[in-house]
Amino acid sequence: MSKLLTVLISLLFYTGANAQNADEYSILQSLYGTGKRQVLEDNLVIPEESVTKFWALYEKYEEKRMEIGRKRIANIEKYAGNLLLKDNNKAIDIAKQSIKLNNEFSRLLEKTITGFEGVIPPETIAKFVHIEHYLDNLIKLQIAEKLTPADSPIPASKKSGSDF
Repeated sequence: MSKLLTVLISLLFYTGANAQNADEYSILQSLYGTGKRQVLEDNLVIPEESVTKFWALYEKYEEKRMEIGRKRIANIEKYAGNLLLKDNNKAIDIAKQSIKLNNEFSRLLEKTITGFEGVIPPETIAKFVHIEHYLDNLIKLQIAEKLTPADSPIPASKKSGSDF
């Protein structure tokens, strides 16, 4: 139990210190050694005539996505701060907020896709969505691994594997 408490305290310090400067970018930076925009530039084919419009739409999307990210961090901090309190109402509220934020992210991504139509080719839109989901899941996994209790039903050897 003390190991769990140490992890939670570390997480609170980590997220509290980095939440204001886009914690998700810090995770991405540590995993890839590059920023998200660079990942997109390296993987998306954007017609020259659409570059300016694409990046303007992307910046609006990213601003809203980062707002959702800050809400996620706040919810994780709430979870970490209340994990040992056994307060049923808080637990349900935190779980519902997590689902709400996932839905908010999906709606934002759907709205962004609509904005990209006619600006970039459909296959580039599909690749953008794939990259966004991949990065979002990777970030969630990094955070979840820090939050997973020591008595998790998933053994440590299976957490990163694909033997499901």
